[in-house]
Amino acid sequence: MIARELKEKLRSRQTQIGTFVKLADPTALEVLGLAGMDFAIIDTEHAPCDQMLLLDMIRAADSVGLPTIVRVPEGAEPHILKALDVGASGVQIPGLSTVEEIREAVSFTKYAPRGVRGLSFAQRSAGYGTKEKFQYMQDSNDGLINVVHIENKDAAARVEELCALVTPEGDPRAGSAQAFAGVSRALHTFAQSSGTLVVELAQLARPQKQGGWKEPNMHDLKETGQLEQDADIIMLLYKPKPGTEIYGAPCDVNRTRFLKIDKQKEGRLGRWPLHFDGVHQRFAIMAGPDGRAAMQKYVDAGRAAKQRPREQSPGQIGIRELAEDDPNVPWGKEE
Repeated sequence: MIARELKEKLRSRQTQIGTFVKLADPTALEVLGLAGMDFAIIDTEHAPCDQMLLLDMIRAADSVGLPTIVRVPEGAEPHILKALDVGASGVQIPGLSTVEEIREAVSFTKYAPRGVRGLSFAQRSAGYGTKEKFQYMQDSNDGLINVVHIENKDAAARVEELCALVTPEGDPRAGSAQAFAGVSRALHTFAQSSGTLVVELAQLARPQKQGGWKEPNMHDLKETGQLEQDADIIMLLYKPKPGTEIYGAPCDVNRTRFLKIDKQKEGRLGRWPLHFDGVHQRFAIMAGPDGRAAMQKYVDAGRAAKQRPREQSPGQIGIRELAEDDPNVPWGKEE
């Protein structure tokens, strides 16, 4: 990977000579590579360069082993993503002033868990799907070069603070919330692009604290709100409040759990009591006077949702209906 080679040379303080390219011609990159340049910066901020031309220019540079850094118009995610997806060795990002802006822009260049870069394996940088997926993600995170252009008074006044951001890859000072958000977005993109059902497990940020019992909701998911934004369905599993009655009788809080559906794009929300078998770590739906009716309402809502005309996107799931004689039906079974 030519980007990694350039990055290692820069880290070892070897002198590298490069130049800006403002000519809208792939031949210019070939000539620079054959002339012995160590890298080239393709200017898409001030020079006429659309996405297809950028692709051809990077192809020409790759043919002569010339690393290319793309100066994007701004630090917005679409500009950075498109430059990297066509195979650039890195990006130069102008117009940034604060630590927060730089952290966000750099996060767009890294795959989860080190960033929030959108995930796809069908583009040129991933060999159009021929590269091993996880190795490609790791190589991209380790090898790509990020150049922050300090070009205004606000950034210049914070230069020492900004330079402190130059830390080893995977530095623990990176916020855990950002890392969790990156994982969530990457899994969401993977599910949508591959049609794979993805189940994420997360802790609650605030289990029961002092001041009394509180029923959890999806806003209590630990570290980040990205999970509740990306998920199609959010289910919460928790102990009931002491003294809770189920079907007219006090429940055993050590053997009872509630399953709460707090978000569902298609279907009902609600909660259902479960019997918890701690010895075997199993759960079973409690049936009672209202148990079957409650579950039947849920199934009816799912049936009605499926009958509505809609376009199902990859990654969405359907709920299978259970027939009355299906051995898996929990209705009517006492626990």
